Amino acid sequence: MNLIASLIILTSFQTPGTVSQTVAPVTPAGLISKMMSNYASCTEMSGKIVLTVKVENLTQVTTTNFQFERPSKLYIYQTREDPEGGTWIVTSDGQTFSYPAPSNFLTNKGQRLFEPVSAPGQLPMNIQKIYAACKDSLVDFSVPMSISISWLDELRRIKARWLSMSLAGTGIIDDQNCYRITGDYSDSYGPPAMGQFELDINDNSEIVKYAESEFVGAPSSVKTKSAPVKVVATWDCDLKPNSKVDETLFKVLLKK
Repeated sequence: MNLIASLIILTSFQTPGTVSQTVAPVTPAGLISKMMSNYASCTEMSGKIVLTVKVENLTQVTTTNFQFERPSKLYIYQTREDPEGGTWIVTSDGQTFSYPAPSNFLTNKGQRLFEPVSAPGQLPMNIQKIYAACKDSLVDFSVPMSISISWLDELRRIKARWLSMSLAGTGIIDDQNCYRITGDYSDSYGPPAMGQFELDINDNSEIVKYAESEFVGAPSSVKTKSAPVKVVATWDCDLKPNSKVDETLFKVLLKK
């Protein structure tokens, strides 16, 4: 199933004296294709994603505010609500981009890395390539943000992870009419399935919510045998293509 397929179309048939139209049925692939085209074609966007992870009676919330202006301006600001807390910030002014060193990087904690957008002998990096370079420095590298930025390699990986999909119906989320798509997903490029996903898309072909749920084994700290526990991760999204950006946020951050 090709997620970057043609958009849903109206096909007309005309015979002498009569005119009829056949409307293509609404399908998960068609909805997703139209949504991805919507984000890929926008020139700028500001958005917010709130990730809520629930494990039994425990909850963790991570908030991402981000914006971009094609081809090379990007801003990502992430905060996590937990005892350790923390912030993760990526900035690109179109000439240079800055991001926190990944946790496995052999450097001082909190150090920032800097790279030129245009290196000698190479084509300038666009926001997709900058996003790819910084992904290991983000605390929430999510499906909704990857779709909105339209990084093709990651879109292919997302497509491969979705093992099945079906149209589960329609409903209202935050006063928005939405189509709900559900299916199985894996953590690799094929079977077996490890859980279920839910994707809600509004009438404007925008992501409103994405969720993944799976059962995992009991924590290693539990010494007695215990049934697997359900983990639910939900990304609530406000991602409107061509929404206004704040140019001051693209300024390269020199230090945290």
